[in-house]
Amino acid sequence: MFVVPNTDILKCPITCELFREPVTGQDGHTYERNAIITWLKKNGTSPITREPMTIDSLRSNHTVKQLIDEFKSSSSQKHFLFKMAIEYTSDFSE
Repeated sequence: MFVVPNTDILKCPITCELFREPVTGQDGHTYERNAIITWLKKNGTSPITREPMTIDSLRSNHTVKQLIDEFKSSSSQKHFLFKMAIEYTSDFSE
């Protein structure tokens, strides 16, 4: 079973949404690729540390991507099992 105590760690600090294409910048923080690219084109700095940062420094964060995939898979399995329980209860009462 996959447990994430706080889903905020799986969210981009810019968009506040679950990562789809997580990348890590030279500041060590992870961002959604499109959001940080847009930010860097305007500002040229880390949105967190305000230190200079470049688009070329961004690297895919495969570990976070795997965590997101596991989280989504685990969530959908729980939803499926919950739906099955409701259907079973409904069929049972007929």
